[in-house]
Amino acid sequence: MKKIMLVTPVSVTEFDRLAENRVREIGIPDNIKVECCSLKMGPASIETIYDESFATVALIRYIEEMTEENGRIPFDAIVINCFADPGVDALRELLDIPVVGVGESAISLASLIAPRFSIVSIQKNSVPHAHKRLSTMGISSRVASVYGIELPILDLGKSKDVVINMISEAGEKAITRDAADALVLGCTGMADLAGIVSKRLNVPVIEPTSAGIWAAISMVSIGITHGRNWMYTPVDVTKLKWEG
Repeated sequence: MKKIMLVTPVSVTEFDRLAENRVREIGIPDNIKVECCSLKMGPASIETIYDESFATVALIRYIEEMTEENGRIPFDAIVINCFADPGVDALRELLDIPVVGVGESAISLASLIAPRFSIVSIQKNSVPHAHKRLSTMGISSRVASVYGIELPILDLGKSKDVVINMISEAGEKAITRDAADALVLGCTGMADLAGIVSKRLNVPVIEPTSAGIWAAISMVSIGITHGRNWMYTPVDVTKLKWEG
């Protein structure tokens, strides 16, 4: 049995239910177990660069606390359940197992099914953040547009119909005006809305949690992880000091 940790890098537990719903709904293979969790410390939501940086530190601390004497953790892969992918590169330096970012996974999946796709995310600052990410990934030319629906993450669950309408309105612009063939939801808090929006707009809608889980399942099943030759230098943990 292979174990995958799906960690939502925030300090509130309400997003665990969404993650657990996705695990149930996407059909995990019998030889894979996905455990969902959130953090003891960290931001309540990730909407700014500061939030992302805080979440990265909290994630590293969380992982180090569960690290065994042999330098390993009791999982075969980790999925970071936030579209911003906080801490992914740092944890790849720390760990030899697959560390998967759901944002990178969703964008990569979109590039497989659509010549041009759009991202519908949350507040307006998510738009430049997304463009920076896309440039880093070298995939900017494939992106038709990025929209922010101007709604705080913690408000996503308050009025489902309103959120669906806001996402659909942005998606309609992406399809009709920007010639997008698929949509990527730029927040894991929208995970349970993807199917509804897809049916309404008649285009594929990728939600990042499912994309990240299946990327991790694929890597664990094939037996591959990130390369160590150039970018991901192993961490010397003896240099780190958490407390003064």
